[in-house]
Amino acid sequence: MSGINLESPIVTVLGSGAKDRKKTEALADKLGMHTVGDLLWHFPRTYLKTGEITDAGNLSEGQPIVVVAEVAGSEVRRFQNRKTGRPGWRLVMTIRTVTDELSLTMFATREHVANYWSSLWRPGTMGVFTGKVSRYRNAWQLTHPQMVKITDGSKDDEESALHLADSIGALFPVYRTTGGVESWDITRVVNFALTVVDEIEDPISEELRAAWELPDLPTALRWLHAPDDWSQVKRAQRRFRFEEALSTQLVLGRRRAFTRALGATPRPGERDCWRRSTRACRSS
Repeated sequence: MSGINLESPIVTVLGSGAKDRKKTEALADKLGMHTVGDLLWHFPRTYLKTGEITDAGNLSEGQPIVVVAEVAGSEVRRFQNRKTGRPGWRLVMTIRTVTDELSLTMFATREHVANYWSSLWRPGTMGVFTGKVSRYRNAWQLTHPQMVKITDGSKDDEESALHLADSIGALFPVYRTTGGVESWDITRVVNFALTVVDEIEDPISEELRAAWELPDLPTALRWLHAPDDWSQVKRAQRRFRFEEALSTQLVLGRRRAFTRALGATPRPGERDCWRRSTRACRSS
């Protein structure tokens, strides 16, 4: 028994250092996450299909890849849209893996959007990048890129970035985040919480789970936060939808039972009361 349960403060799994305290405050103020339970019920909003980390030293045209890389440089450039004639902006980034460099481009219709992306992906930032490889001007580029930031380039976070390359699964969870907390921060803390939290009581009985072919609660949480494939995600989501529907029906059933228990009081009145005005009926 670790002594950590769903009601434990989130700091018990996040840590108590200066950086951890700032993240704890951000999670509480912006996302309403105060307890370990709040953390575990903060489900991913989507997933990156990654497969396995690609060896960037052996790239080929059209190859889909996933790499953990560092931003080596970024630049916002203005261009003219040939179809509309209107100006546009693009963020051109260069990312560096252990063995190679790739470029990628993100397009925006507003300059402030491109500048915001540039502030998020400053040189030194590390992330998970996925997309297809192509060759342009004798250099590799990543087309249709998707990315999740891991660190802001701090030396303290380098160990987390290196650990990610070993722990990333076929589906990489992407969480709703807030300033000061990245999706990888939540991934890391959730995975730790799942290993240390005490046994979680399942509100759905074993008989009911068997009848509806539902996973138990700990398994469903693990499948949502660290799935091996899409089937685990879908089965876990089905379990929580079932639980939500069951809770709603139980609440409605209790309300109906409470209403029936109140009974009804007879209200005798004249037969032709409906023919008269409301005021007349009340005075009779």
